[in-house]
Amino acid sequence: MPESLRNELEERRKGHSDDDHIFLSRKGNLMDASNLTRSYKRFLKSIGVNYKEFHTLRRTYATTLLEKGIDINRVAKLMGDTVPVVAQYYAAVSDEHKAEAADKINELFL
Repeated sequence: MPESLRNELEERRKGHSDDDHIFLSRKGNLMDASNLTRSYKRFLKSIGVNYKEFHTLRRTYATTLLEKGIDINRVAKLMGDTVPVVAQYYAAVSDEHKAEAADKINELFL
Protein backbone atom coordinates (compact mmCIF):
# COMPACT_ATOMS: atom_id res chain seq x y z
CA MET A 1 0.00 0.00 0.00
CA PRO A 2 1.44 3.40 -0.88
CA GLU A 3 2.61 5.33 2.18
CA SER A 4 0.39 8.32 1.28
CA LEU A 5 -2.72 6.10 1.25
CA ARG A 6 -1.70 4.39 4.48
CA ASN A 7 -1.33 7.82 6.14
CA GLU A 8 -4.72 8.96 4.85
CA LEU A 9 -6.43 5.81 6.17
CA GLU A 10 -4.74 6.17 9.54
CA GLU A 11 -5.96 9.77 9.76
CA ARG A 12 -9.52 8.61 9.07
CA ARG A 13 -9.28 6.10 11.91
CA LYS A 14 -8.29 8.65 14.54
CA GLY A 15 -10.99 9.32 17.09
CA HIS A 16 -12.91 6.13 16.33
CA SER A 17 -12.87 3.22 18.76
CA ASP A 18 -13.77 0.52 16.22
CA ASP A 19 -10.45 -0.38 14.59
CA ASP A 20 -12.11 -2.72 12.10
CA HIS A 21 -13.87 0.09 10.25
CA ILE A 22 -12.19 2.83 8.28
CA PHE A 23 -14.94 4.32 6.15
CA LEU A 24 -17.55 6.16 8.13
CA SER A 25 -20.50 8.37 7.25
CA ARG A 26 -20.21 12.16 7.49
CA LYS A 27 -21.68 11.89 11.00
CA GLY A 28 -19.03 9.33 12.03
CA ASN A 29 -21.35 6.32 11.96
CA LEU A 30 -20.56 3.02 10.31
CA MET A 31 -21.48 3.07 6.64
CA ASP A 32 -24.18 0.74 5.50
CA ALA A 33 -24.66 -0.17 1.84
CA SER A 34 -27.09 2.67 1.13
CA ASN A 35 -24.74 5.28 2.66
CA LEU A 36 -21.84 3.94 0.67
CA THR A 37 -23.78 3.91 -2.59
CA ARG A 38 -25.05 7.46 -2.01
CA SER A 39 -21.54 8.73 -1.22
CA TYR A 40 -20.07 6.91 -4.19
CA LYS A 41 -22.69 8.39 -6.57
CA ARG A 42 -22.11 11.88 -5.14
CA PHE A 43 -18.37 11.50 -5.61
CA LEU A 44 -18.70 10.35 -9.23
CA LYS A 45 -21.05 13.22 -9.98
CA SER A 46 -18.65 15.72 -8.40
CA ILE A 47 -15.86 14.63 -10.76
CA GLY A 48 -18.13 14.48 -13.81
CA VAL A 49 -18.17 10.68 -14.22
CA ASN A 50 -21.34 8.75 -15.03
CA TYR A 51 -22.37 6.13 -12.48
CA LYS A 52 -20.36 2.90 -12.63
CA GLU A 53 -21.14 -0.21 -10.59
CA PHE A 54 -18.73 -1.12 -7.80
CA HIS A 55 -17.70 -4.23 -9.69
CA THR A 56 -16.48 -1.98 -12.49
CA LEU A 57 -13.86 -0.76 -10.02
CA ARG A 58 -12.88 -4.34 -9.20
CA ARG A 59 -12.62 -5.26 -12.90
CA THR A 60 -10.48 -2.19 -13.56
CA TYR A 61 -8.25 -2.98 -10.56
CA ALA A 62 -7.74 -6.62 -11.57
CA THR A 63 -7.17 -5.85 -15.24
CA THR A 64 -4.69 -3.08 -14.48
CA LEU A 65 -2.67 -5.26 -12.11
CA LEU A 66 -2.59 -8.12 -14.62
CA GLU A 67 -1.57 -5.78 -17.44
CA LYS A 68 1.27 -4.54 -15.23
CA GLY A 69 2.52 -8.12 -15.00
CA ILE A 70 1.30 -8.97 -11.51
CA ASP A 71 0.73 -12.71 -11.21
CA ILE A 72 -2.95 -13.74 -11.12
CA ASN A 73 -2.40 -15.59 -7.83
CA ARG A 74 -1.26 -12.36 -6.20
CA VAL A 75 -4.12 -10.39 -7.78
CA ALA A 76 -6.63 -12.91 -6.41
CA LYS A 77 -5.10 -12.64 -2.95
CA LEU A 78 -5.19 -8.82 -3.06
CA MET A 79 -8.85 -8.92 -4.10
CA GLY A 80 -9.83 -11.57 -1.54
CA ASP A 81 -11.02 -13.88 -4.30
CA THR A 82 -9.91 -17.14 -5.86
CA VAL A 83 -7.93 -17.38 -9.08
CA PRO A 84 -10.88 -18.87 -11.02
CA VAL A 85 -13.18 -16.03 -9.90
CA VAL A 86 -10.63 -13.37 -10.87
CA ALA A 87 -9.96 -15.06 -14.20
CA GLN A 88 -13.64 -15.47 -15.05
CA TYR A 89 -15.20 -12.25 -13.78
CA TYR A 90 -12.56 -9.58 -13.33
CA ALA A 91 -9.65 -10.13 -15.69
CA ALA A 92 -10.51 -8.36 -18.91
CA VAL A 93 -7.91 -8.78 -21.62
CA SER A 94 -7.12 -5.77 -23.79
CA ASP A 95 -6.90 -6.09 -27.57
CA GLU A 96 -3.19 -5.30 -27.30
CA HIS A 97 -2.62 -8.21 -24.91
CA LYS A 98 -4.70 -10.52 -27.09
CA ALA A 99 -2.48 -9.60 -30.05
CA GLU A 100 0.67 -10.20 -27.98
CA ALA A 101 -0.61 -13.64 -26.97
CA ALA A 102 -1.46 -14.51 -30.57
CA ASP A 103 2.03 -13.44 -31.67
CA LYS A 104 3.63 -15.66 -29.02
CA ILE A 105 1.54 -18.64 -30.11
CA ASN A 106 2.46 -17.96 -33.75
CA GLU A 107 6.16 -17.99 -32.77
CA LEU A 108 5.76 -21.58 -31.62
CA PHE A 109 4.95 -22.65 -35.17
CA LEU A 110 7.75 -20.78 -36.96
